[in-house]
Amino acid sequence: MTRELREIGNNLNQLAFVANATGLIDEDAYYEQVARLRESLRRIEKAVTGKSDGTDEDMED
Repeated sequence: MTRELREIGNNLNQLAFVANATGLIDEDAYYEQVARLRESLRRIEKAVTGKSDGTDEDMED
């Protein structure tokens, strides 16, 4: 899980770097990484608590 989160964080950091440097963002890549992050967080929550209600109100776009 740690490796996966680190990879997602690295990808989001690279997207942020390019966006900051150029003023542009690859929206498809950004939303793909956000979806990966949300799914990873759901799996971690389920592993830790044994349940997941499927809501992520704090992580709305």
